[in-house]
Amino acid sequence: MAVKINDTSPIFGKGNPDVEETAYVVRTEGDIAYVQMQRQEECASCGMNKLCHPSGGDAPIIEANNEVHASAGDIVVLETAASTRLGASFAVFIVPVVLMVIGAVWGQNLDPAWHEGVIVGALAGLAGGMLIAGIINRFARGKRGMRPYATRIVYSSPKPMQS
Repeated sequence: MAVKINDTSPIFGKGNPDVEETAYVVRTEGDIAYVQMQRQEECASCGMNKLCHPSGGDAPIIEANNEVHASAGDIVVLETAASTRLGASFAVFIVPVVLMVIGAVWGQNLDPAWHEGVIVGALAGLAGGMLIAGIINRFARGKRGMRPYATRIVYSSPKPMQS
């Protein structure tokens, strides 16, 4: 009996694995909207909510592709491809940790009698990993495909009447 693979599974890159969130449009410049993410119910149970909402305060303002021509004051739905989030998480979290472990092993092998070599190697690897993550971030920041997309306007702020 053949096993049928679910074609809509996000693991296989098909279907609609995009993540949707709402955001407030602060300002726009051309086809880019500067948006502030809105706190969702799921934020309370997320272990990473301090990145989006540091100190429980306002979320940082990020760039989004303004596909719907939203204006300042609008509330939009943003979509981010799951693969984009996964790649960003990998660059920010996994690369520094892997390089930290490699640095620790390198530090231990450099001089087995010098026990601090593990610590020095681990810190050097972590610093290198954070540097690489920063370079990846700087490279990806300007790429259109790495930004979330505003896909629909949930609330359109009243526009002033022109005379």
